[in-house]
Amino acid sequence: MTAGVLEALLRDAHQLHRLGRVPEAIEAYKRVLALRADLAECWFNLGVLLRQQLQFTEALAAYQRALDHGIPGPEEVYLNRGVIYADYLRQDAAAEQELKQALRLNPNYIPALLNLANLQEDLGHRSEAGALYARILTLDASCLEALARYANLQPAASADNRLVTQLQAALRTPASAAEHASILFALGRLLDGKQQFAAAFEAYTAANANSRASATPGTASYDRKQQEELVDQWILAQPATRPSGTAPTVGASAPAESGPQPIFICGLFRSGSTLA
Repeated sequence: MTAGVLEALLRDAHQLHRLGRVPEAIEAYKRVLALRADLAECWFNLGVLLRQQLQFTEALAAYQRALDHGIPGPEEVYLNRGVIYADYLRQDAAAEQELKQALRLNPNYIPALLNLANLQEDLGHRSEAGALYARILTLDASCLEALARYANLQPAASADNRLVTQLQAALRTPASAAEHASILFALGRLLDGKQQFAAAFEAYTAANANSRASATPGTASYDRKQQEELVDQWILAQPATRPSGTAPTVGASAPAESGPQPIFICGLFRSGSTLA
């Protein structure tokens, strides 16, 4: 195998990756690595693509091969492995181990600090999460996500007024709509806790507007008619369990049905239906 052939295969893999042709790019990188298994960057790229395809075990293995072959900036690889463990596999202990390894290599690596803080918050370790968010802000005061999350950990009624001022100042800095939405939701919570209801309502209204602006096109607005049609389609998709117009007999057991049956969990927004 000549160097020219390998370079051509690499160009094809990179081009497919850039074009977003993920399955083809995966196969292209595999062909390259079958010839040169020591190419750490290719293992990393393969890991990224496998994660996009929800092939998490294979992605973890590819990232590990990138580490084995001495990829530059290994903290990013440990971060990506931590995200897979935390967000997709729900293996919190493994996620924490990967993120801490990233921070052993680079103690000031903000993406790892932010993800570790999020993980600690999810686990209910509020003081640990708060300390990590505070550390991020000492490294980068412009990290609005850390500021918003730090504010959300504070008791709303007794939070320092300086934190409210800090959130208000953050809104005057250039940032994405999603970042401003996070700040505004946190600000609204603190103002509400301090019984500044008009200001809180104003912050929440602006937060919702920014949240809609940051949403994926086609998902930002609620269409009542479209939602009703969707529910009607769901109803029609389910077989009737009794003749139309017939009331169920009190105390009678439901007729046995074979195969898996749907379970509908209904509830108001923020009522716990997702958890159920």
